[in-house]
This record gives sequence, structure tokens and C-alpha cells, in this order.
Amino acid sequence: MTIHRLLVACTDGVRQLHLDTTTGTAETVGAVLPYGTSLAVTAHPATPGAGWIASADDGGQLVAVTATDDGVRVETSTGSNGAVPCHVAVPDGQVAVANYSGHTVAVFPYHHDSGHRTAGPAVVHHFGEQSHPHQVLEVDGQLVVSDLGRDGLHVLAPDAAPAPADGPPAIPLEPGAGPRNAVRVGPDHLVVALERANAAAVVELQRDAAGTVVGGRQVDRCGFDGETSATHPSQILLAGVEGDTAQVLVLNRGSDRLCVLEVTDGRFGGKAVEHPLPAWPMDLLRLDDVLLVACRDADLLVGLDAADLGSDGAARTLFSVPVPQPNGVASVGNVA
Repeated sequence: MTIHRLLVACTDGVRQLHLDTTTGTAETVGAVLPYGTSLAVTAHPATPGAGWIASADDGGQLVAVTATDDGVRVETSTGSNGAVPCHVAVPDGQVAVANYSGHTVAVFPYHHDSGHRTAGPAVVHHFGEQSHPHQVLEVDGQLVVSDLGRDGLHVLAPDAAPAPADGPPAIPLEPGAGPRNAVRVGPDHLVVALERANAAAVVELQRDAAGTVVGGRQVDRCGFDGETSATHPSQILLAGVEGDTAQVLVLNRGSDRLCVLEVTDGRFGGKAVEHPLPAWPMDLLRLDDVLLVACRDADLLVGLDAADLGSDGAARTLFSVPVPQPNGVASVGNVA
């Protein structure tokens, strides 16, 4: 039996849950960490129990936390250099936070001895008042930033000087796209959730003579069910790869759907399969053979059968765990 140690970012703070995916039972451990309106949580890739929280408290905070058997402990809390931080990425030796309303991405160094606290001032990239950076994705040493406001993806070298505020996105997408989150599906392709267009796009990356990612272009598109004004494709996950085909999952908050896509050789394989979910799905996480979905307005973490997502009809629900308004969820290891 495996008990997963989860950090859940909620509207009223951060919780630690111990979840048994075989039975669907969960235990809350310790008190709620009072960082309200925590919008996202990211596990530290090399430190068991450790995570980074994007909190809108005090105008925007990057919070390093550790889940222990007694609860969640704060290691450091640092200003995120912008308002409404909504995603934290952990490329090698750095921590990057996307500030949606601050129009910035801040890249912090962190200490290698503990690997879990910021080590100095950030390099702050400001993309202009029309921008809304939403996610930072590391691709072969470069940082790819989804800019929902400017309909494109910026490409940054993590140790570069601040990007010019009026510089155009290196990867422009269709007008009105609203790119929110992206995932890599192969050496040279990304799939991007387009929040305002109610669609997903395939992006083909472009490299310079040294093989460094410097730009790209949109090469395919797949629309989802529902009216554009009422649908909001958001979080995205690579579910698996079989041969040349990747399965990609996209949450659609407005239509309360899980959208399942197939991508082969950089092109979509047909219409998405869409499964109904409880209200306002915000985040998703693969745990063993379970797909865990944080449904904020339903106050639930829902466990779906990850092996049965490609067929029509409702995905099989294995369990539901009550959690007040979950926005994000991450696994930070197993309980010994």
C-alpha cells in the first residue's frame, strides 16, 4: 500500500493530505497553513516533502514549504515581484514564478545545500501592461512563458538579463488565443491550452544552429465543445506516449470537462473526447493508475481511472475527497 503525501493549495491556505489511492481515503495532517488564495503548488524535484507555493497574499508571495509528519512548515516567504502569482517552475538551480497581474516572470536562484530557499534577488522579466504570464515551462534549458494577454509564448534564457517590456512573443499564436498552459509532447512540439479560443494548439519549436530553442510556430488546432465565452481550457498534462502518439489531457473550467487529445507527429488525431467533471476543475495530477482532479467550486479532489480516459462517455470515478476550494495539488513523496 502506498500513501501519497500531497500538498493542496486552497483559497484559504495550504493543506497536507495523506491519500491512499487504492481505497480513496485521505487524512488531513496538521493545521492549514494560512496563505490565503494560494493558486498553485509545485513539488521540488529533488527534495522529498518540499514544495513551492504561489500565493496572492501581500500582493504576491513565493513560499517554500516542507510537508512533515506534524504539518506544513514554511521555509521562506519571498515577494514574487508581481501580483497574482499563478505558477511556479523549478528549472535546475532556479525557481521561476509567473505573475499574472504583475505582468512579470521572476527567476530566483536557490541554495544548493538545502535546495529549498531562495538565495538572492530575482531577475525580473516584465512583458508589458497587456501581458498576463501564466506558466513557465523549462524546455532544453530555456524557459517558455505562456502569455495569456499577448497571445503568444516568450522564450527566455534563465540566466539572461531582463527581457524588454515591449518585446513581442517569440512564438506568436492565433489572435485571441489566450495561451494559459503548455506541455511538451516530443523533442520539437508543445501542446498549448488556449483559454480564450476554447481550443488547444500544437506548436512546433524552432532552434538556432547550436540547437537552442529560439522561437516556433502554431501548426495545428483542435477546438472543444461549448461557446467560447463560457469555456476556459486551462491546466494540461501529458498522460502518456505510445509509439509516435502522445495522449494529452486538458481541463476546461467553464464547461467542467476533461478533454482528451491524441497527438501524432505534431498533429492532432481528431476531435477531443470530453468527460464531465464536478464544478470548476483547476488542476490535475497523475498518481499511479489514478488521475486526481482538483475541482474548486465542488470542494472536491476527484480520483478518475487513468486507464479509461480515451473512450466516449463519462470517465470512471474511483473516489472523491472533500477539500475546501482546491486550486492546485502536488505530490511531494510518499509516507513512510
